[in-house]
Amino acid sequence: MAETTPDSFPTDPTGLPVAARPETVRLGDGDRFELEITPVRKQIGEDEVRMLAYNGSIPGPTIVIDEGAEIEVVATNYGDVEATVHWHGLRLDNAADGVPGETQDAIEVGGTYTCSVGLAIDYDEESVDVGMSGCVEDRRGVVDG
Repeated sequence: MAETTPDSFPTDPTGLPVAARPETVRLGDGDRFELEITPVRKQIGEDEVRMLAYNGSIPGPTIVIDEGAEIEVVATNYGDVEATVHWHGLRLDNAADGVPGETQDAIEVGGTYTCSVGLAIDYDEESVDVGMSGCVEDRRGVVDG
């Protein structure tokens, strides 16, 4: 694992697009999903701040997959600082957990990282109880119709 050092995070939101509302994306087993990391501006109280977004939204998109399905996520960093994708509340390969310097290298500016995400093993209910909800919807036992 490469050693990472904290960079100073740019704070000026001037000229950045406004953060969008998150979308819901339904994916099937074997599908590929493009996730773009970009800077945006967002109004919080009376302040307009600069933040990093996934696909232009904060929070990022909700990915809906069925139990047993696995998808490929390709994350591209279009920002101006190193970044990762950390999957709160999901059990997955530790190497894809998104903790820079611990479980994977940060995604360099202009770089791409690919990982597999699925609900092939039990969902981590305890993590959800303490507020660690992710952006993958658990569809076990849900009947659409």
